[in-house]
Amino acid sequence: MKKGFTLAELLGVIIVLALISMIAIPAITTSLNKHKKNLCDTQISYMITAARNWGADHLLQLPDEGETLTITLSELIKQGYMQGDSKASTEEDKLKVINPNTSEYFAPDPTIIITKSGKNYLYTMDGVTTNSCKDSPTSYKVTLLGTHTHIENGRSMTNQIVNGSFEDGETGWSTSRVDEAENSLAITNTRFITTEKSVSGLHSYHFVYTTWEYQKLTANDQDKLYYGGKFMTEVKQGPFLQISKKDATTKSKLTVTVSPDKFTLNSKTFIADGEAIYFQVGLCKSCSNSNTYVDDMIAVNLTQTFGAGNEPTKEEMDAIGWFDGTIQIASKSDMNQVDFKVTAEEGYAISNRIVCNSGYATFENGVLSVKGMNQDTICRIESVR
Repeated sequence: MKKGFTLAELLGVIIVLALISMIAIPAITTSLNKHKKNLCDTQISYMITAARNWGADHLLQLPDEGETLTITLSELIKQGYMQGDSKASTEEDKLKVINPNTSEYFAPDPTIIITKSGKNYLYTMDGVTTNSCKDSPTSYKVTLLGTHTHIENGRSMTNQIVNGSFEDGETGWSTSRVDEAENSLAITNTRFITTEKSVSGLHSYHFVYTTWEYQKLTANDQDKLYYGGKFMTEVKQGPFLQISKKDATTKSKLTVTVSPDKFTLNSKTFIADGEAIYFQVGLCKSCSNSNTYVDDMIAVNLTQTFGAGNEPTKEEMDAIGWFDGTIQIASKSDMNQVDFKVTAEEGYAISNRIVCNSGYATFENGVLSVKGMNQDTICRIESVR
């Protein structure tokens, strides 16, 4: 009579098989995922090759230095430079390609960005498509600023400096850091609003000798602030921009880089300590007479706008540029493509002049789309009256 397996023996076999599975399955899964990502990268290389072939046949359409040209995968398929999904049931899907990493179509339509560098042309795949070959999408933040525009669902950002471009004369500015009812600490000599020089509008502030101008700022303890302005002067040392206390103690001083024939942006960030602070701009008492022009004064509480730990860098704020009052910006994370509905204020029209320091942007039917961005992408929407 044959003897069967005992319960202990069966349990032992099951445990051994389970251990083998625990070791083998993750390794197999990792290998398969790596293979899928490699196939995805290969597919992207085919797209870029197709774009290069298209470029070789359309040399007169290629961009000049400093310009950008884009071409989509669907266009390459239409023109016969790449094979789409010929077995698809719809004409639209026949202009698409399966992403081996996701087993779905690449979406949105992959776009190759063509730029000129010296004598060569660079072909780069947009960031959305490139990231689709990774384990998971990379979290990106994009900051968009619309001048004289409203961005739907945007985040409010306020320039605390009233009349920073001096278009309303001296409105908002004071020659004292204390209330009018208190003793004035001002030293006021020659200064006036001029139309001779300007940046954003028609006016700038023209300092000749020993003038201080102030505006009070709002900040809590440990708030991070960004402040700055644009200067043009004949004197290398003299004009200053700083944050000071009520008793004139300097909290943060900006070393002004100046130019005699053009306005130069000077900016800085600093951490507030909860004390009352003032934005202070002008010429020092011991400085020689000079023709000093200032314009586009700005101070933004980054912590109150973006939240602690999410504040933009000085360079990001420099790229956004000067604005007056409160504007709507868009700052979203965990997205590789951002679409915003943008409308102009009364009296303005939105143009398609959108400048990004990475990726590319389109503006169609009132919707702004930014693709191919990275963590440092900043775009500015320009508008014209």
